Amino acid sequence: MIILPSGKTLIWKAVDISDQRGRAIDVIPKIEEIILNDLKEQSIKVACGICFSMMAALSQILSISVREIFKESSILKNASTNAVKLVNYFNHPNNVYFIGKLRNIQRELYSKYYAIIRPGDTRWNSYYECYLSLIRTKQTLKNLVTRYEPSEETSSKSTELYFPTDICQIIMGDLFWSRISQLAILMKPYCGALDKLQTDKARLHDVALSFGYFIKFWEQNTDRFLSEGIISRLEKRWNDWEQFILLLSLVLHPKYRLDKFNPDLETINFVTIGTWLDYYYKAWTSEKPTKLLAQFESYRVKKPPFNNEIYEQFGDDVLAY
Repeated sequence: MIILPSGKTLIWKAVDISDQRGRAIDVIPKIEEIILNDLKEQSIKVACGICFSMMAALSQILSISVREIFKESSILKNASTNAVKLVNYFNHPNNVYFIGKLRNIQRELYSKYYAIIRPGDTRWNSYYECYLSLIRTKQTLKNLVTRYEPSEETSSKSTELYFPTDICQIIMGDLFWSRISQLAILMKPYCGALDKLQTDKARLHDVALSFGYFIKFWEQNTDRFLSEGIISRLEKRWNDWEQFILLLSLVLHPKYRLDKFNPDLETINFVTIGTWLDYYYKAWTSEKPTKLLAQFESYRVKKPPFNNEIYEQFGDDVLAY
């Protein structure tokens, strides 16, 4: 796609190279070879190039889903805000005195030091690590506050250093620790999925599996009010996507096929999937298939080369298969 200075877009060329390149870093020279060289031959000046990844876009959508936990629960949002407040306090150069005292107590209790991790603004995995880092050093923080909490008799003219009252209240509050522990549990499956989806080897079926895992995770959560709200938001996200592309990616994976679907769903079967497969083939190639459904039937009955024995020879590398 070419974006003109006027803002108008032109479709120049679309080429599927997914079977030739498995890593994002390998895509750049392929773009130069297929697209940019064509433009240069036409004497079209290229100011910059943007490589769009559907996987990156879907990963970003799933990442946004983490934020919805805080939209559903103001209590958890407040706990996260207080966690960040603590982290910022113990990473600020003005508080080097208490940072040093904290490290001394860590050495006394654990014979090692634990860093308190500051989260990134848009990286939810870093928030998960932030909560864990606080939980890991919870006892040292409480010990520190016990030693440096201002008493009611403390004079404003005192030269002794004490913690601010709000910091003391956060650290000594049992509900705070309970809630960030809950947050760490809730965010763990999201972080695991995002770690996988943000790699070069992630595929569309990984998105479908992650989405299903999130739904199952929340269905098993004991907080029904929160779970129902999150599931409702996840279902809305699902409805906004090109669902059948994700379903096709799962069904056409020889390791999964229909195994991950509820067998009671009448709308998910090889007949329905075959219809959508035929539709997308025509939409993408502008041609009528000649043997597509016959090959799909061979795939359904696991006729070689669509059987498990052959697939396993590729070491679970579905792209190579």
